[in-house]
Amino acid sequence: MNEDNMSTGGPGRAEAAASLKRFIDTIRADPDRSKGTEDNYRRALRHLLAVAPVPPEQLNDDHITAFRERLDKTFSTRTGELIEPTTVNVAIAGLRSYLNWARRSDLFGHPGLKVRRDRRDRKRMRRERTLSSEEDATLMMGCHQVASTSDDPSVVRNHALVLFLLTTGLRIGEALDLRWRDLDLEKGPVHVRRGKGGKERTALMDPRTAEVMARLRNLGHMKPRSPIDQFPGSDAWGDETHRSFGDDDPVFCGARPLEQMSQANANSLIKKIARTHTGKEYTAHCFRHTFCTRFLRHGKTLQDLETLMELAGHSSILTTQGYMDLDDEIRDERFSRVIEAQWATAERSYAPTIVQQVEAPSEETEPPNDDDEPAMDVPKTVNPAPTLLDWS
Repeated sequence: MNEDNMSTGGPGRAEAAASLKRFIDTIRADPDRSKGTEDNYRRALRHLLAVAPVPPEQLNDDHITAFRERLDKTFSTRTGELIEPTTVNVAIAGLRSYLNWARRSDLFGHPGLKVRRDRRDRKRMRRERTLSSEEDATLMMGCHQVASTSDDPSVVRNHALVLFLLTTGLRIGEALDLRWRDLDLEKGPVHVRRGKGGKERTALMDPRTAEVMARLRNLGHMKPRSPIDQFPGSDAWGDETHRSFGDDDPVFCGARPLEQMSQANANSLIKKIARTHTGKEYTAHCFRHTFCTRFLRHGKTLQDLETLMELAGHSSILTTQGYMDLDDEIRDERFSRVIEAQWATAERSYAPTIVQQVEAPSEETEPPNDDDEPAMDVPKTVNPAPTLLDWS
């Protein structure tokens, strides 16, 4: 949306457009907000302006309802189908941020106005964006093999990126922002300097991924091979065809020498590699979902949950817990583990009463001494144990 074209219409629309433009300028100036966030919020406000061409103080519940209805009827320009609930939620987040900004700026006089997120079968959608165990293993092994054997630096870089995302769980923006100084190729820590919300954290690499990343660094950055002489960024290479990596250079470079790869190019090659190895197109965020689900499939304690929260950079443990409901294997394993533990406890605690019949002495048997107990043909209880009725 071009802010210069937002003010066409009546005075109410012009005032609304001016407020929206000031909000976008605030987002742009925030160092913790990415360019992607700015673009997403701008698209959301275009929908708001279409149904509510009024200044913030005049917004009401009818405008919010119209905004939601418009989103529910919006078609994707890429697929030609209705936009996904995740896209709806991004737009709703933009509207929420705008309303909060208006309140802080004393431009908004309706404190009770709320915008609820779209929760249409979110569990199903997240499960569909998670690789199966077989796809996960196939993609990991395939990328590791290619990145470990190919002599083409671009091929190594592409497959190393997919393997890195699968085994570290980083967001695509976090991975592309990495510099070589952020990776400890010997011990495995990955320093995420600017995660979501501008937060720092430490992720981890396994030894095999670290070996692939070390190979990528040793190869350096090669000028991309192209059937045409000129492609975007080719002129920046000049007569050179190779650059060595320094500590401050991006880990994943694009077409220009030692410049960070764009998210658009990264997403394109990620989908292509995923389709080659699994037959399906998966995005970088699918790999993040897969990493979290895999971690909890093998981790069974509260400490594992807390560790995943730290590695993935979740701000709330509720977000981390959500991955425990994605995989039926996790659900079935947890149920079996709990119920078997309960049966084992019950079997140890409950022993049925054992009744033994004590025979009376025959005539040939010598009479017992006075110190002996008299023989009685009556039941005798042995090792009584508490029953279920005795538990309190």
